Amino acid sequence: MNFKTLFFTISFSFLIISCEKIKEIKLDKNYAFSHKNNPIIKYLRFENSKKIQQVVVYKNFIAISKIPFGFNIYKTKPGIKKYDEYLLKEKPIYISEKNQPAYFEGIYDYFLFIDYGTSAGVRGLEIINLLNAEKIWQGSHSLRIPDKFDSDYIVYIYKYNNERENVPPYPTKFIYKLHQFLFNLKTKEEKDINNIITFEGD
Repeated sequence: MNFKTLFFTISFSFLIISCEKIKEIKLDKNYAFSHKNNPIIKYLRFENSKKIQQVVVYKNFIAISKIPFGFNIYKTKPGIKKYDEYLLKEKPIYISEKNQPAYFEGIYDYFLFIDYGTSAGVRGLEIINLLNAEKIWQGSHSLRIPDKFDSDYIVYIYKYNNERENVPPYPTKFIYKLHQFLFNLKTKEEKDINNIITFEGD
């Protein structure tokens, strides 16, 4: 490799690196996935990155969403300043399933919420206890339902019984019905509140 080629390679590599932009997103103070025991420190979106899509930094955990999907959860280490160092050097305490459309939704204290799906209709939801990696709940939800929590450690969960009605004249639009329950994250107790949530989706 001659000097001119080497100079071009270094310059091009620098250009790619310099194109990566990190944008801090200001979250609403009422953002659901925040708890006094594990508050959010910052929420970052990455532009033009080949590895990282977003980073959510909590007091006790850090969630790194990868490209095109999937994410890793690590214990927060104040000494690490560059977030790609977590991917290169640290052992994650949780890794989302490979080749699955798994998306980080949030961490409430030490409970991880995972969103699964590719549509705007009914999607999957898993809740993981990060202290022991136990899956404490698996079911359905929708990103179009804004309410997450009823009270401290009491979350709304939903069960889908394939109930939907077509929205004429659109063959791919439906009204979905989800049965709503209350779920205690600590005791894992469910309570049927005899309520049905309806929403429109694809």
